[in-house]
Amino acid sequence: KKILCAVDLSEHSAAVAEYATMLAKGLGASIIVVYTAPSLSQYVGFHVPPNTIENFVGEIVSGAEKSMDAFVAENFPGVEAKGQVLIGYAAEEILTRANDEGADLIVMGTHGRKGIDRILYDAPTLFQTGFDRSCDAVIGVVASRETRIQRIMQRDGLSETAASARIDAQPDEAFYREKCDFVLENNGSLEDLKEQIESLCDKLR
Repeated sequence: KKILCAVDLSEHSAAVAEYATMLAKGLGASIIVVYTAPSLSQYVGFHVPPNTIENFVGEIVSGAEKSMDAFVAENFPGVEAKGQVLIGYAAEEILTRANDEGADLIVMGTHGRKGIDRILYDAPTLFQTGFDRSCDAVIGVVASRETRIQRIMQRDGLSETAASARIDAQPDEAFYREKCDFVLENNGSLEDLKEQIESLCDKLR
């Protein structure tokens, strides 16, 4: 229910904001938009007066806060969003703020750098949120109704009636067989499922 969207307020940030907004609307989530200004503390030992660095960082933060207000107002229509300017090492500050805010998801850009060929996104409500339209392929893992009921009973300690009610509140197996590009059968052992996964990975390479 809460998404942290990390931006650098460059021209590329609008695309990141658009993606976060799409997710927030589909999931009914709010957005925390963060920009991290560098602390520049590593330069204190370079014969640069600390007060000079502090003043410079202060100016960066002041400017970033004004830019953040305008950025949030312009790029997050129809969702609850608030902007925050942090100071420090971006990776650490983003993770710390996500943890402090209880964020369920972090959305951020890469400036077009490519280091990952594929991303596996696990989403039990993929079709309900419309996020499937952003996926190149959708993989469904299905099992028979009887198997699902038994697993829920064992895992959560529920009665058969309670487990059946939970299953009935979800889309059935036929729904996923129709919607998904690939389907993995999970009626057997974990080893059986692993073999199917490895076979599918070979096809997708």
